Amino acid sequence: MVNIIEVTYNWPAEVFIRRHVEAMHAAGVPVQLVARHSAQSYAASASVAGVEAAFQVHIVPNFDHLSRTQKVLALRHILLPADFPTLSRPLRKQVCLAFFRRLKPSLIHFHTANLAATMRWITEQLGIPYTLSVRGSDLHTAPLRSFLETRQIAAALRGAAAVHAVCDQLGRLARQLAQTDLNYSTVFTTVPIPGKLGEYRPDSQPVRFVTCGRLHWTKSLSDLLLAFKCLAEGGANTV
Repeated sequence: MVNIIEVTYNWPAEVFIRRHVEAMHAAGVPVQLVARHSAQSYAASASVAGVEAAFQVHIVPNFDHLSRTQKVLALRHILLPADFPTLSRPLRKQVCLAFFRRLKPSLIHFHTANLAATMRWITEQLGIPYTLSVRGSDLHTAPLRSFLETRQIAAALRGAAAVHAVCDQLGRLARQLAQTDLNYSTVFTTVPIPGKLGEYRPDSQPVRFVTCGRLHWTKSLSDLLLAFKCLAEGGANTV
């Protein structure tokens, strides 16, 4: 039986990730969700909308940030002979690897290229393939932060068995960054459409723009405001 593990940054996870996992279960593919961190305070974010889940969620033991008691409990992951501690790798990585080995994955999917860049070593150690999603900031923001991070993401893209892009432009950008004929597929992230929309009358109503995203520089909202300014100066009737 194929056992798919999906990795995200945080639990509670964003609504689009939760809906994806729920849809996979509904389609008869019972994937398991693994989160790097657990932060219940994140539940107040508008992009989360609740913390209940109809599927099992595993939290990676972040060894460096555990209390002494929690570290002792985390060591249970490396009590098997195959995971017995050695001096060849930091203890935090040994615990993390043993944690994933216990889940017995056939394939790991990383919900961002950043996660794949920092965690694909686990799939190499387990001898299994991985896939990843590119969603925007991992390709647009990472090159602005660090050349090393950009190289790691490019390597993760090249090593992936398949790449999921949320739009065609990101797929092409991923291919350009990886500098190879990348095997990517575009699956659009959608929002529910109202059952009935009012009639659009361009001669009597202004053009309305809607943008979704948190107020952060990585969302380039300043560019959007400049675009609106250009439209207004050109005589466009917008709100």
